[in-house]
Amino acid sequence: TSFGFPISSMGSHVSAVPNHQTGRITSMNTRAVVAMSGTFGYELDLNIVSDEEKEEVKKHIELCKKYWDLTHEGDYFRLSNPMELSEYAAWEFVSTDKSEALLNVVTLQTHANAQVCFLRLKGLDENAVYVEQESGKEYPASALMNAGIPLPRPNAEYLAMQMHFVRK
Repeated sequence: TSFGFPISSMGSHVSAVPNHQTGRITSMNTRAVVAMSGTFGYELDLNIVSDEEKEEVKKHIELCKKYWDLTHEGDYFRLSNPMELSEYAAWEFVSTDKSEALLNVVTLQTHANAQVCFLRLKGLDENAVYVEQESGKEYPASALMNAGIPLPRPNAEYLAMQMHFVRK
């Protein structure tokens, strides 16, 4: 759908597990990260989720609000090809003024002794330096777009992460 329509037009919800269509069991975090790349909502009975999951729901709603303008008004970039089998799915949102970016990654496959994967970002201000907000690490945009950022090696499939970069 995102090939032809804006992200703001795509229905995207956190569903119950196991998923009613695939039978797949994924974490609440993974389901929320993916759902934040659309209209975002919950399609499950919150009366039967654990107290820990209810706290996660609150956190994810806050994150969705925090990134809403970025995901719905910013530029959307596919960083992996959804038509090819890959170790990860990755996509990015960049604000129209290029002052911030949100990187989203979901691990699709894990391997023993896997090599470090470098993911190249797109659409940044090539002369700027960006600060990854959780770690505080600084990266030149040219390095992020040409060499890429090393992704952590996950220990399970279908784990998601978000990295928020702000121009320094």
